[in-house]
Amino acid sequence: AGIETEKVLVAGDWYNDISLFRTKAYKVAFLNSIPELRDKADLVLEKSNSEKAVIELLELIMKNKNL
Repeated sequence: AGIETEKVLVAGDWYNDISLFRTKAYKVAFLNSIPELRDKADLVLEKSNSEKAVIELLELIMKNKNL
């Protein structure tokens, strides 16, 4: 509600996530994502969804956040 799409991060790995990757959000794909998502991603993580890729993503966010 009131958040600009450009300020949103989306993450996905499968066909059901394609619509998220059609937005102007920052797109993150897991290592084992389908090619359609990896090709559109702004960032492809080094881990798959079964290797705790969400933790990798959160660590990257915390490491690079502006305080």
